[in-house]
Amino acid sequence: MKHTPGAWEVKREGTFHHRIMLRKGDYCPMIADVHAGENIANLMAAAPELLDALKKLVGWYDCFQLKEGEADLPVIVKSRAAIAKAENTTC
Repeated sequence: MKHTPGAWEVKREGTFHHRIMLRKGDYCPMIADVHAGENIANLMAAAPELLDALKKLVGWYDCFQLKEGEADLPVIVKSRAAIAKAENTTC
């Protein structure tokens, strides 16, 4: 799945109206029109960086070999699931 790469930023339009904008110099196309509180808009704007960080964390973890019978750490299992959800794939 392709998404619009960051950096995204939040532009406040009102108390419960925010716009997620792609920042490219003077050109700032709108990514999303959000009718929610600022915390939700900020979380959405951070999505590209959060996805990238999770992918790097899982990639680093995958460099270590598990011993036979060992399972992934629960945080890694949740990270893989979040990546799959963000990329619209199955785990």
